[in-house]
Amino acid sequence: MVAFEFPPSNGASVQRILSFYRQFIQSGWEVDVLTVDPRAYVNAADGSELELPMSENGHWLRPRAYDVQRDLAWRGKYIGTMMTPDRWGMTWIPNALRAINKHVKKHRPDIVWSSAPIPSAHFIAGKIARKIDVPWVADYRDPMPYLHRPQTKWLNWVHKKIDSMVMNQAAFLTYATEGNQGLYVAEFPGVDIKTKSEVVENGFSELNFSKLPSPLPNSPLFNASKFSIYYAGVLYSDGRNPAPVFRALSNIIRQNPDWDVELIFQGAGCGSEFLGSITELGLEHVVKFVDGVPFEQALCNMCQADSLLLIQDEKFNNQVPGKLYEYLRTGKAIFLKTPAESATKNVAKSYENVWDAYSEEELQAGLYDMISKYKSCGNTLDCTRDVSEHSREGKAIRLVEICDTLTIGSEGPVSQ
Repeated sequence: MVAFEFPPSNGASVQRILSFYRQFIQSGWEVDVLTVDPRAYVNAADGSELELPMSENGHWLRPRAYDVQRDLAWRGKYIGTMMTPDRWGMTWIPNALRAINKHVKKHRPDIVWSSAPIPSAHFIAGKIARKIDVPWVADYRDPMPYLHRPQTKWLNWVHKKIDSMVMNQAAFLTYATEGNQGLYVAEFPGVDIKTKSEVVENGFSELNFSKLPSPLPNSPLFNASKFSIYYAGVLYSDGRNPAPVFRALSNIIRQNPDWDVELIFQGAGCGSEFLGSITELGLEHVVKFVDGVPFEQALCNMCQADSLLLIQDEKFNNQVPGKLYEYLRTGKAIFLKTPAESATKNVAKSYENVWDAYSEEELQAGLYDMISKYKSCGNTLDCTRDVSEHSREGKAIRLVEICDTLTIGSEGPVSQ
């Protein structure tokens, strides 16, 4: 498995990667992981790595990877091409290839799997698979940036070049959504992607929920006298912009001054780029930005908030974040800021106590309706949803079946 994100990273893609990793081991595979030294991670969760299962003869290879922006800049400046194909690639790629070339002389894998959207991971995996001539499964949790968040002409060209290599060389492709798969079918008409790809969605892990304490300890994050709206994860003005939510919430509070509401962002930084808007709207005592926490603590907080906010703007219409499935599993009210045609809305729309809106007018009406229902229902919007179809464990089993077929057919992995 070639993956930049791996514990103790607290990145968004870790849960998808871990579910696959665990299922491979449970299915009898020996698993070697090629990732990075933990110092490469911006956010790392202490000790989470120790709880992971490990193959009896499996190995974790962690070559150094330096972040160009953080580690290699001089007085905050660096040469743009040093970001090829991403912030870590200039050092991770050569270090990883040196480590793996030495490793495979004694431990030749039967198959290579890699995870995007960090371009270096697919580039490294392609080199390994070609060198030792084994099947390669490339997973696209998200598409490469040029397909939904174009960057410089140089990086767009490099990323498409890597994608072209993946489309032509990989034995099989998995995509987290149909929209994501469709982007690649349209982008590479000369490759019969449909015949060698499958949608393996994100989901929630029941194992993670089973680890939560019962009963849950009261979180100091929330004020019991206020209606709490909780957002876990990163924000940015281009793609996950909370500013329209701020304006809608400000209007509601101004019209209903007796409504006590709090909006808490965890893991989204200090919110400095939104501070001006928050102050102008008089939301200083309503909107809070707090430090990120390990995944299990964030899950615990999700289960204690009155409602959960997800922001997935038009740029991400083809993607469904894993966080949505965790939100659904909590049984908490969910408010989606996302366009009507988004894949995120398509997954969530049939479930109880889910509101969605996108325009400012819709946001205000939706938030008002959600808070009003909370008050009329005895200050709770909790419900029970059957979300078993979105189990990560089930999705991971499907990936293992694909890899079994690519190695020796349907009888099971080579290692058994």
